[in-house]
Formats: sequence, C-alpha cells, structure tokens
Amino acid sequence: MSGVSYGVATGLLYGVAALAIKALSGAILHHHGAASILVAVVSSPYLYLMAGCSAAGLLLFQTALQRCRISIVAPVSNVLGSIYFMVVGTWLFHERLPSNPMLLALRLVGIVIAGCVVVLLSRQGATEPANVAVPGLRARQSESGVTKGEVHGPGRSAA
Repeated sequence: MSGVSYGVATGLLYGVAALAIKALSGAILHHHGAASILVAVVSSPYLYLMAGCSAAGLLLFQTALQRCRISIVAPVSNVLGSIYFMVVGTWLFHERLPSNPMLLALRLVGIVIAGCVVVLLSRQGATEPANVAVPGLRARQSESGVTKGEVHGPGRSAA
C-alpha cells in the first residue's frame, strides 16, 4: 500500500470515529444525572463504534508510519477525516448548510481545496532518502563487509 492509501484508510476510520462521538454526544444530551448519563453512554452502540474505529485507525496509522513517509500519510489522513466528518455528518444528522451565500461559498471552497491537496499529495512519487554527508562521519568497512560510520572530532582518535 502507498502512503496515500494508508492516509485514506486512516482518515475514513477517524472520520467514522468522529461521527460516532457526535452521535454519542447527541444520545446523552437529554439525560440528567451521572447515573443516567453513564447508562446512556454504556448502552449506546456509538461508544463501541468509536472505540473500534479509533483503535483500528491508530493501529493502521502506526503501521503507515513504519512503512511510508509521514509527510504523505498525516495530511491525507487529517484532511480526509475532516472532509468525511463534515460531508457525511451534515447529511447524517440533518444539519443545514449555511444560508448566507458567502459562508456557504467559503465552506465549499474549503472542501474543494482540501480535496485538491489530497489529489496533489497522491501524485507525489515515493523518493529514496538522500545520501547526505554528515560532517565528522567517515565510512569504514567491517570484517563482515558492511560499511559502518565512524565519528571523528575534537578529542577523538582517527586511528
């Protein structure tokens, strides 16, 4: 999988978890008292959906960080999770779009720009790490044929 694929997958998982948090907060809105709120939270399927999606997203994100560049995975995950939450949440919870044309235009332009960022990041090719010379680091070959670095500087022997 590529970094973009991991970012999309984790973004969708985090977006579903955010929707579950919003639904859970709506489920406890009309309860008063600690015992009533606790029963509402524990008996709600949204708590378990949120926990499952958050845990799966975390595990997948950690896997992505081990296999791909964070500069690709993190922005794609963040942007896609937010877009998913806004678009699906608006539909799912029957929220109204802004009635002011300027606010509506700003929201739509923001979504389009965020989508363009994901597309631009997905077109970046994987690059190999640059071979950077570190001052004071001199390569030497060990008995096994593996090249290792030695650091020589003030107070260190070059032999």
